Amino acid sequence: MTTWLKEVGWRGVIEGESFEWIVQLTTEQIRYAMQIGVSTLTYEVDTTDPFAMKILASFPFQPAPTWVTYQKKFLKNNQNKLM
Repeated sequence: MTTWLKEVGWRGVIEGESFEWIVQLTTEQIRYAMQIGVSTLTYEVDTTDPFAMKILASFPFQPAPTWVTYQKKFLKNNQNKLM
């Protein structure tokens, strides 16, 4: 039986703390997932998130297709502007 875990989870540290706490937390999550039979982990990386980028640099992820996203901002005078 294949078990999927789609979200590894959001993470962060208190300002001034080490990014290494995030790597240690993720390592423990991976170990636990393996113990309970999870066969595939996926991780969404937002390039604007320094914590996600640290995880991406710390583990051997396989390359995957990327999404480019945009945010539409609504202005008060009903003029729309693409951010």
